[in-house]
Parts: sequence; structure tokens; C-alpha cells
Amino acid sequence: MNNTGIWLAHPFFERSFANKFIVNELSEFENITVRHIDQLYPDYKIDKELEQEFFLQMDTIILQFPIFWYNYPASMKNWLDTVISYDFCFGATGEQLQGKNIIISVTTGAPIESYSLNGSNNHTISDYLCGLKQLSYFAKMNYRGIIASYGIKEVEDNQLPLEKLLLEHVESIQNLIDSTTTHKKAYANTL
Repeated sequence: MNNTGIWLAHPFFERSFANKFIVNELSEFENITVRHIDQLYPDYKIDKELEQEFFLQMDTIILQFPIFWYNYPASMKNWLDTVISYDFCFGATGEQLQGKNIIISVTTGAPIESYSLNGSNNHTISDYLCGLKQLSYFAKMNYRGIIASYGIKEVEDNQLPLEKLLLEHVESIQNLIDSTTTHKKAYANTL
């Protein structure tokens, strides 16, 4: 059984369609817990011990957010700075996240073409979020990649294509979660 935790950062969640849709769809699956950082900590005072306790209960961690100025929202940064600490995920006794899976799930307003070396944003999403990849390696986590839905602003007027796009997004995440569970079972059977 794979316990999955979604940490959502979205300061304008009430106006969101895409992130709300993704989180609502994923929360329908078994063993998924959603933690909305902005709702839990509107004052930015993170309960470090509680968040670390949730982290330890999870096999897979999903960081869900919209891209804000080529990065994650400030609430996610604050949460990461507080929770991912010395002697928790690094340091002499800090290997508590070792072996856990991490998936980065994002939405962007701009189309995919703009996230390229020749596009208007001059870099890929992977380039912009390379710090999260490095963090996962540093904490000895299994980095499972980035799932991105691009161009959300362009399709907001017509919800049907957007829902199809977001269902594919959710399916990609679920496939990653399922593959980590299958991999764990196969590994356990070889021991």
C-alpha cells in the first residue's frame, strides 16, 4: 500500500480551476492525504514537527502548485525552508526521507512552446525547478519527475479541453504512484 501526501501551495486557490481540479481528482483515490499549505498556515508559521510527522507517514510526496514567476509560490518556499531541515532530511541523523518518492505537479498559464530555449521564457520547466530535483537527491529521495499542464489560461474559456488535459495530468500522476507501488512489491519479492 502506498500512502501519498499532496502538499498544495496556491495563494488564490478559490479562483483556481486547474489546481483545484487536480487535487479534487487525486483526493478520490485511496491513501491520499491533501495538505493545503496556504489554508493551514495563512500566517506562514509552519508547524514543523507536525509537517515532518506527515512526511514520515508517506511513501510518495507530491508537491502541487502553479508556476509563479518561474518558480513555486512563496508559501511553498516557506514550507520547504521550514520542514526540510538539518537532521531531518540531511546531516548526521537526517536520512528520514531516504527512499521516499517525490513527484512535482505544476500548472502554467503559458503554453508549452514558451518553456523552451527558443521560447519566450528561455528555459524549460525542469530548468526552473531544478532546485527541487537537487533537494530530492540531497535527501536521497526517489525523484519521479515533473508532471506539468501548460497553457491553462488559454483554455479557461472552454472547460472541456481543459478537463481532458487535467484528467491526463491526474492519470500521469496516478501511473507514477502505481509504478512506485509495483516497484516496491517486486523488490520485496526478491528479498
